[in-house]
This record gives sequence, structure tokens and C-alpha cells, in this order.
Amino acid sequence: MKNIRPIRRAQREQRKAERQRVNKRCCPFCIEMDHTAGRHHDSRLKSEVCPKHHDVLTDLRLDAEISMCYEPDSVKRVALALRSVSVYHHMLGDAEWRWADLLDGGSSNGASKSLPTSSRKRSPKA
Repeated sequence: MKNIRPIRRAQREQRKAERQRVNKRCCPFCIEMDHTAGRHHDSRLKSEVCPKHHDVLTDLRLDAEISMCYEPDSVKRVALALRSVSVYHHMLGDAEWRWADLLDGGSSNGASKSLPTSSRKRSPKA
């Protein structure tokens, strides 16, 4: 995904680094619920993720300019929810690709190829 606003991303990264001075390890007590479609778009769809990956998913959604604010227009709200869920699925797809590489005898050090990107071009924003 393209980072449309690199300055905002850098500011978020700096704030996150200040909050997380110590590298947190994931345990059953620090699992967070990610509102996969966005809390204001579908409050019931949730998935369990560790704090690190919750931050990663949030950053990816913000980089893609997926608004997490309530959208009164139901068509636009569903479009935002679908885009938000697609970020989650893209991250999940990358993990599944790595697992398949391991089964094929690929390297487990992260040097293998990632999920191929779609050749479909995005429509320009209005």
C-alpha cells in the first residue's frame, strides 16, 4: 500500500516509540481486540491481535486514508469497512504466504517473497 502522507506516518511512529520504550512481548493478558472493519463501520466484527500488530494495522489503515470516523452515508460506510477489512486480509495473506514458503522448504528468516500484489489499478479518488 502506498503511504500517501509520509509526514503523518513519521509523527505517529515517533509518538508510538515514545509510548513503547520497552519492547513488549505478547502474552494472553495483552491481546487486544481489533475492530477489523472499523468500530464505527461495524462494531461487532473483531479479531484478536497483539498490541504490536494492532498498531501496525492501524498505521496501515491510516496510511491508506481509511477513515475510522462514523460515516452517515451507508454506501460510503460499507466501502470504508471493506477497505479496512482488506488491510487485515492483506496482512493475513502475507503470513499465509510465509507459511506456505516454509512448507515448500523456503527460508524462515523472512527473506522469501511476499504475497504478489494485485495488477488491478485503483480508481482515482474523486
